[in-house]
Amino acid sequence: MKSELPAVAIWGWSGSGKTTLVVELVRRFTARGLRVGVIKHDVHGVVQAGGDKDSDRFFQAGADTVVIGPGEVLQRLHPGPGRSLTEQVAELDSVCDLVLCEGFKTARFAVKLWLRSAPREQPPAGAEGVWRILDPYEDRASIVEARIEEWLKARVAAIPVCGGVLIGGASRRMGRPKHLMELGGQGWAERVARVLSERVRQVALLGDGQIPAALSSLPVLPDVTARQGPLAGILAAMRWQPEAAWLIAGCDQPLISVAALNWLLGLRRPGVWAILPRRCGSGTVEPLLALYEPRARHLLERVSAPAELAGMPGVVTPEIPEGLESSWEDADTPEEAARKFGTSGSILGGGSA
Repeated sequence: MKSELPAVAIWGWSGSGKTTLVVELVRRFTARGLRVGVIKHDVHGVVQAGGDKDSDRFFQAGADTVVIGPGEVLQRLHPGPGRSLTEQVAELDSVCDLVLCEGFKTARFAVKLWLRSAPREQPPAGAEGVWRILDPYEDRASIVEARIEEWLKARVAAIPVCGGVLIGGASRRMGRPKHLMELGGQGWAERVARVLSERVRQVALLGDGQIPAALSSLPVLPDVTARQGPLAGILAAMRWQPEAAWLIAGCDQPLISVAALNWLLGLRRPGVWAILPRRCGSGTVEPLLALYEPRARHLLERVSAPAELAGMPGVVTPEIPEGLESSWEDADTPEEAARKFGTSGSILGGGSA
């Protein structure tokens, strides 16, 4: 059986109101801050207005064309690898919250609707997987909007969550590996991994630091090359499990709590690609003990530090609730560790893993 495409398909005979409905849905969901992509099937072919345009001549000569104008980019491609409906939906889905398709009666979609142009009209033979048939007199936009909202929420809930602990820092100011430092008889990295494990499917260690014996069973992902700092570890995690959302924490956040993780996870919703908390009264975001959804990866691939995501579409920076701030405490020096965590900065196992 063919798998369902992660999109919403709206189809019907000519004059049934497909385009009108798609336009209204685009307006409603973009007003919520969601990014929407549309793919249209045109049985008459793709024709540019004014066939004597330079771009049309380029295309007719055999070239794929891209036209860049004020506030818009138009791309026109010839058939070829990567340009099937399945591949085009996947490409749009990776950078949009919602993909709407007009037409494509034989394809299987997550949500598929038939619009009647007359009472008792039925879909043609060969159509399958229709969720609902809508009459002209119904409030189509509201009915479909509610169904899409339900589907989008279910998609977010179905995304698995993994946890990553960064252990690759140089720890120069601390003078010793942070992830091996001890608090209450337990290593910092071990404390962070243990708390993460209570709310995620899998925990991985990110970086090339020495592996504590207590964490030797966890996957270890080396930093990606040509990247610096936490970004190198975050991208390693997201390339390893690209279908997962990632809760990323630093090894020097040993006061991390399940309550803080629950707060972060409770903020997940359609349209949110990353959650970078900020402290009360501060405009500075916290890229660690933060959550990155799968769609955040293409943003992270383009920046030099994860904090640069702040202000981008799909990235939210909620204020950390009172009582949870300690989960974001970290330390770079022995003095900070003693003041914040009440630790002398001893090394786990006397310096051996």
